[in-house]
Amino acid sequence: AALAPRRPPPSLHRLGLFDGVLAPVAAVDRELLLADAHGVGRDLDELVAIDTHTHAEVSCCQPKDPWFEPYERAADKYFKNAHRPTIDETIAYYRERRIGLVMFAVDSESHIGNRRIANEEVAEAAAKNSDMMIAFASIDPHKGRMGAREARKLIEEYGVKGFKFHPTVQGFHPQDRMAWPLYEVIAEYKLPAIFHSGH
Repeated sequence: AALAPRRPPPSLHRLGLFDGVLAPVAAVDRELLLADAHGVGRDLDELVAIDTHTHAEVSCCQPKDPWFEPYERAADKYFKNAHRPTIDETIAYYRERRIGLVMFAVDSESHIGNRRIANEEVAEAAAKNSDMMIAFASIDPHKGRMGAREARKLIEEYGVKGFKFHPTVQGFHPQDRMAWPLYEVIAEYKLPAIFHSGH
């Protein structure tokens, strides 16, 4: 029988930490999850669920970008919450609840103009928390071949396990040819890519 995704606890929504679906651990690709870039094993039996869609909201390394303020206020209104947790706060929240997570930022530098949270920061946080966290990366497809180079480096040197695309805020359609160099690298390494849809 297929395993149905579990609804997240209301507390995740209230804290602004959740916008995906909690997958039962048994429903997630175990090969993708069992080893990080350094060969460190994950004990999936210790986790009650895995949030496969966790945004890195606030960097622990760089100052906040005031350009993004109007978008944050809109999110506050929509989610009825003004708290934006740092990457470390988010990880601590999930760890306390024994929930694994896949985290990524969203690179929308060319379309919206906000400074992104570095993919390396997310990947380094995942390496420090490899028992319960996986890093995905986000690269603005408008970066073309330079974006493809970044993807390759993130995979090979930082152990990134997949990629997040947000066509609405990145200003592209998933089938745009300009994104193909990036897709080719992802396909070469047989990694997953997730695409935001809606609004």
